[in-house]
Amino acid sequence: MPPARLFERVKTGKVDLTINVRGTSALDNNVTFIENPFVDLSIVLMQNNRLSDVKSVSAIRGYDYLGIRQELIKEGFEFFDMATSSEAIHLFDVGRTSHLISYKQPYLFYIESFGSRLTDVVASERLTVPSYFAVSNYSVYRDELIDSLSLATSQNQNSTVIESYRNTKN
Repeated sequence: MPPARLFERVKTGKVDLTINVRGTSALDNNVTFIENPFVDLSIVLMQNNRLSDVKSVSAIRGYDYLGIRQELIKEGFEFFDMATSSEAIHLFDVGRTSHLISYKQPYLFYIESFGSRLTDVVASERLTVPSYFAVSNYSVYRDELIDSLSLATSQNQNSTVIESYRNTKN
């Protein structure tokens, strides 16, 4: 589902829960974040070295990437915005843009699932940010979800939910 559609459904309570970074303006005042992070996400800037003289970036429409979009615009990059991460990654992968700004995990999933046409790609990690459970303030299950998730994640004081889960599996 494109992020814009997801965020609209969160605002109306049709989606009860999502996982997101804080600072997503489309979610401000529409969700309650659970305090302990779910997972840390890495924002990467991928570069197709065969197009090193071009300053074009494929990205998800409406994502600021915590200020990185504005930094790249100031550096002279032109953005090509797509509705979903898969569409943005595909645009980069077929050589339509010289760069891709993305969270690392969706990029790796895309490459593992579909392969890549590119052979000379460099990734630079720009930022690592925590993501959180975000409960819709309009969900009929809001209070129950907040209480249950807060209790379930309270044990993860020094790690993310995913790290704690992985540690229990070992």
